[in-house]
Amino acid sequence: MTSRPGTRQAGRWPLAAAPRTHAVLDRIRPLLVDGDVAVVAHGHPARVLTVRWLGLDASASRLLGHPHPGTLSFLATEDEQPFIAAWNVP
Repeated sequence: MTSRPGTRQAGRWPLAAAPRTHAVLDRIRPLLVDGDVAVVAHGHPARVLTVRWLGLDASASRLLGHPHPGTLSFLATEDEQPFIAAWNVP
């Protein structure tokens, strides 16, 4: 793996964020029984949260485009299957 000088080595950050992301999802899931939940995140944490929501490994976060500032993304479920309802919407 290569990375730019002064940046984190590719692939390591998502793996380090995975335990925190699990903790966030563990807090969110019970709240969903009562309705929608808003979570504010940016960049890499948003991507890791999304792929973990989908049940994928944190390293899959590289498959998603980097969220732009001021955009919204929506995660949802249908028939108990999680999916991305919208990503990076202005």
